[in-house]
Amino acid sequence: MSRLMGYLLFFYAMSIALFSSATASTDTTVNVQDIALNAAQNVIDIVSHISDVTIMPLGGRTVIYEQLSDRKLTFRPAASIVYGYGSTTGNGFRLDTISQLNEKLSPKVFACVGDISSGNSSHSAYSGSVAWPGRVLTQVQSNASKYLDNHACPKITLVHAGTNDMVFNLDRKKAPQRLGSLLDDLFDYCPDMSIFVAQLIPSKIKTVEQAIETFNSEIPAIVDKRANEGRKIVTVDMHSVVQTKNLYDRIHPNDHGYLLMANTWVEAVVTAEQKGWF
Repeated sequence: MSRLMGYLLFFYAMSIALFSSATASTDTTVNVQDIALNAAQNVIDIVSHISDVTIMPLGGRTVIYEQLSDRKLTFRPAASIVYGYGSTTGNGFRLDTISQLNEKLSPKVFACVGDISSGNSSHSAYSGSVAWPGRVLTQVQSNASKYLDNHACPKITLVHAGTNDMVFNLDRKKAPQRLGSLLDDLFDYCPDMSIFVAQLIPSKIKTVEQAIETFNSEIPAIVDKRANEGRKIVTVDMHSVVQTKNLYDRIHPNDHGYLLMANTWVEAVVTAEQKGWF
């Protein structure tokens, strides 16, 4: 979908919202907030019919991408890493991931949606998210459930979650069990969803990095168990792709680190598409 088409759809939705709100009101005073909300909903409704694949990135801060039609795909990410903290634009890996997928898998259209916007992109297909700062796995699961209670299932979920559990030293030994519970919950809501589970990127903090390596070693078995049950799920190795020199601070990627993450997500999603997952 071109940028021009996106603008046209926005103005179309805005005009409809203004007209319907004004004509439906019995008062001579038009509620501007209601108009804005109606316009936003119309935009979401229109986008939901023109995108093929919605993507939901998931983590401490989570980005949600929803199903946008029978041809569109969606993604849903999470954590401050998914939110884009540390990138100069605030887009994190989202913009590069969506842009590359739209190029490589055309005519399918990929988009991200959510009730929070981050980054400098004016296009909602790249900026939408549902972000929860500093959330650990159990909180991510709870918030994801609340979101899915009120939104359509995404076609794709990108999971990079568990870093905060390692940083906060929150019962690290049971973190793999909590990740498994999160994945099962997602599949309970959306049985046909494709889930891509990242092994966490490294940290410059020695004790945290040791915990991350231990946690990462458990992820393939967690994923394989669900795959053997017929679920569409795969492990994505982010840990060996992003190096500590690609970090903005001691935990979050810099711009190049986010680009490396985007390239890795794209490779995994393209492979899944070739298998007919979505």
